[in-house]
Amino acid sequence: MSGNRTDEEAVKMYKGMAKAILHEFRPLWIVGDGPWACLALCKRLSVMLFKKEDQARAAKKEIDKFGCGSFCKTNHAVLDLRTMSSDDVFMALSKERQREFREKWAGRGNHESDIR
Repeated sequence: MSGNRTDEEAVKMYKGMAKAILHEFRPLWIVGDGPWACLALCKRLSVMLFKKEDQARAAKKEIDKFGCGSFCKTNHAVLDLRTMSSDDVFMALSKERQREFREKWAGRGNHESDIR
């Protein structure tokens, strides 16, 4: 981080950004301290934040290799919080998970492009 931000403020800022962007996906947990998000989108969304892209990609490589849990469908992605939107997250979902979210949103009158 640049400027006068402390590490603690940066962690809060990035976690806040992740919560704001991902609120419709109801993340199970968000951990970490950077702008690069490694997302596990299989059963429930879990998010690991990293300071550098290569760290997030290494984490994704590990969960691709070993899985993210008993419901793992290898639906994992790396996105930059500074430029991503909820639409980017939606497009990273498998077709099956996209269908599940469309059905959920249809019942509430929302769809993926309304989530910002």
